[in-house]
Amino acid sequence: VLGQPAPLAAIAKQFRAQCIAEHATGDLNARLADATAELEPGAATLLIVPGDLPALTGEAVDELLARCTADVTVCMAARDRGTNALVLEQAAGFPYNFGHDSAAAHMGAARARGLTGEEILFAPFARDIDNVNDLLWLCEQRLGSATTAWLDTSGVRERLLGSAHRAVSA
Repeated sequence: VLGQPAPLAAIAKQFRAQCIAEHATGDLNARLADATAELEPGAATLLIVPGDLPALTGEAVDELLARCTADVTVCMAARDRGTNALVLEQAAGFPYNFGHDSAAAHMGAARARGLTGEEILFAPFARDIDNVNDLLWLCEQRLGSATTAWLDTSGVRERLLGSAHRAVSA
């Protein structure tokens, strides 16, 4: 788990995961490379999941890990072919390429290293929140998640959907 150890350490330990302190230098790809270098020797599977996947559940993560049959598995974002999950069986030195069309970049990196790779389009990983249209889509969903509950209790869902409907009517 990459983040601030204080709130995350207990959760990571519960799931037999390692908690690595995130250093706020460099872009996401550089921070992931630094974190990978800090993995304990003999660390097994590495799963990288961005935090902007509102339909993601623990069950979906379990299912993804059960479906992985390659050295590198990429769950693609439906809209921009980015990487919404990356599963690595051999993480050391793997070059991260998160961003637009990163699924293809990650698969290319796997091939260049002689690793097997697979791309999976899996609904819980398919939608991420990158822009206002994604947020409007989320407001139209009833996912039963903490995020959508917050959208309701904060009034954000009502305000965004109201302004979107007013913009369409104008």
